[in-house]
Amino acid sequence: LVLAVLFVVCVSAFDRTDLEEQWKLFKHTHNKVYAEEEEEQRKLVFAQSLRRIEERNAGLESPVFGVTKFSDLTPEEFKSRMLGFKRISSPAEREAEIYEPGVTSISSIDWRDKGMVTPVKDQGQCGSCWAFSAVEETESMWLMAGKSQLILSEQQVVSCDKQDGGCNGGDTPTAYAYIKSAGGLETESSYPYTSGNTGYTGTCKFQQSKIAGGDNNGFTWAVPECNTRQCASQNETQLLLALQTAPISICVNAEPWQDYTKGVMTASSCGGRYNELDHCVQLIGYSDASTPYYIVRNSWNTDW
Repeated sequence: LVLAVLFVVCVSAFDRTDLEEQWKLFKHTHNKVYAEEEEEQRKLVFAQSLRRIEERNAGLESPVFGVTKFSDLTPEEFKSRMLGFKRISSPAEREAEIYEPGVTSISSIDWRDKGMVTPVKDQGQCGSCWAFSAVEETESMWLMAGKSQLILSEQQVVSCDKQDGGCNGGDTPTAYAYIKSAGGLETESSYPYTSGNTGYTGTCKFQQSKIAGGDNNGFTWAVPECNTRQCASQNETQLLLALQTAPISICVNAEPWQDYTKGVMTASSCGGRYNELDHCVQLIGYSDASTPYYIVRNSWNTDW
């Protein structure tokens, strides 16, 4: 099986045209403005990104990687700003039952078509993917329970979950534990997300009287967690059976996503080692096409 990531706009195709022209197009497309002393540095990083994109596409039947809004960032900058999964919780806190889906057949599914996925969000310049993944899953479970759609507050989790690290990264089990202990979440309109603009975790301003929903009784694992080495033996059949019943919060190695623009990304494009997992998202679908793929909802806005 291979991974496909949707909610993508192909912003520009990588080719061998003049660097200056590509740089101008990149700045125009993404409204990038730099101080004079930063311009040359960012252009150099952009040129390095073009070379990396070419290397990643080498040998592929069709290009998967290209220029994105992150092409003026070094891989290290991209990781520190966008990839925030860190195992914060203790082994005891990660203990949970394995989900029993109660289904035996696997077919294509897209939970957006069933109205069980809220709109794509934007974590901005904050390593809060863990909070977005947990809150998005909470929103979907709220809908699966037959309730009206709620857009819930990631900022509450980022600022008030003291066991996790806010913009410095966190973990989904501890996020669920926080939501449970708080009794639920405020809405996004009641407690809006600001860390994406500031890059700071912020102080907790949660008001229990404003809880709108999202209370939970804990979590279960779709498949047993991989906690060592290659993570190559997890039961994908079990994962797909669980996906037939609901969307799933997952954490992946998203380092190559800095350059991803379209198409199906194969396992060879990204590692799956335990210590390479760095980004949490929501698994919302699967296609049993001739080249099967997963459909993942990210939190980098709709222009990625």
